[in-house]
Amino acid sequence: MVLLIVTSVSTLLIRKDLYRQLELPLRRNLLPTSDSPLFAVLARSGDVCRFASIDGTSAFAISGGDGIGRPGCPDQVELKVDFDNFADLAVGSSSKPFSTDDAKGRPFRASVTRANDDILVAVGVALSGTQNAKRALVLIQLAAIALTLTALWLFGNWFARHGVRSLQRIGTTANAIVAGDRLQRVVTEPGDPEEVRNVATALNEMLDDTDNAFEARNRSERRLRQFVSDASHELRTPLTSIQGYGELLETGVVSTQEQMVDISRRVRSEANRMARLVDDMLRLAHLDAEPRLDVADHDIAEIARAAAADALAADSRWPVSIEATGPATATVDRDAVHQIIANLLTNVRQHTPEGTAAVVSVRTVNDAVEVRVADRGPGIPAAVLSTVFERFVRADASRSRATGGAGLGLSIAKALVTAHGGTITVANLDPNGAVFTVSFPVARVELSSSTPAR
Repeated sequence: MVLLIVTSVSTLLIRKDLYRQLELPLRRNLLPTSDSPLFAVLARSGDVCRFASIDGTSAFAISGGDGIGRPGCPDQVELKVDFDNFADLAVGSSSKPFSTDDAKGRPFRASVTRANDDILVAVGVALSGTQNAKRALVLIQLAAIALTLTALWLFGNWFARHGVRSLQRIGTTANAIVAGDRLQRVVTEPGDPEEVRNVATALNEMLDDTDNAFEARNRSERRLRQFVSDASHELRTPLTSIQGYGELLETGVVSTQEQMVDISRRVRSEANRMARLVDDMLRLAHLDAEPRLDVADHDIAEIARAAAADALAADSRWPVSIEATGPATATVDRDAVHQIIANLLTNVRQHTPEGTAAVVSVRTVNDAVEVRVADRGPGIPAAVLSTVFERFVRADASRSRATGGAGLGLSIAKALVTAHGGTITVANLDPNGAVFTVSFPVARVELSSSTPAR
């Protein structure tokens, strides 16, 4: 479109300039002289020819006006001029150039000049040369347009194919992913445009994020199924025991008062264990959904002393000592920290031989308060060291549920530590024993008594 507009405008301007140059002789006033009462100017050669009008006033003949005349004007051309239209011309003035033709139909540009009151002189210039030049110009321009458009089409076709090839690779990768091959990624080439490379990079990052989300969802589903399975297994054991004791009572096998008291004690023990298990699972569910902490500034060393005293009161066969050089204040939930330390000490009692001593040390390290619970027991098997904080995990699979617990104590401790924004780790000591290290941030400015832990 731009080429067509430019060529059209240039053709009109060139045509106008050619006409302007061609009409220069026509714009001169043609006046009669004593030796040439009537004359005409031949535009191309500048020859002057004498003629007599047909009837003296109504017509005028110009020799050589179409370019076929020669000096001496052997040939004449009769222009079609209606002199009546120029009756108002003043003596010595000329009309504006106008288009006409001769008796043979050939185009001319002509003008009329009044020589005197009785004579009008018509002068004409043939347009055949100008029109031939204009036609040649149009043909050249059309050829240039055709060549330019062809070159543009070839270049555009190559450029489009080159760009689309990169997009086709992206489409092929997307189709493969839709078909199930989620490991596919878009591969770029050095010649790809920058925009295509940006799209490929963004698509690959999106696919990586999607894969990570799928993996996280799958892990969550597996953990949920495992949790439901383990919880059902843990709950089924006391329920089965209670059901069995009930059947004993119904069959009448139990007859003595001592047997009745023993069965009642066993049923109550299983019910209490099931209640503790349900409470632990509810606590974990609340911590997962919306962990709320009633935080304030507390001395962690004081909380550790209270938890150690409770552990000794529960069972003095496992001695507990405290190592604290002074106050170690942090913004925490007192009850939650007490439960964390109590769970770690309970873990020592459940997984170490009787008489194994535990040491609870509290110290301030940089901007955190560190609590270490260490023992000199058999340590934690390497097979479960990395999963010890997961739910329903036991270090000793052969340990009975009555003595080994359900495997939720360390999970609750980790959830409470995470709710405080802290960390908890475990490691084996050399030559034997295990140590749990809990780190609480000194300040928890973003938390308040009614703000959920983050």
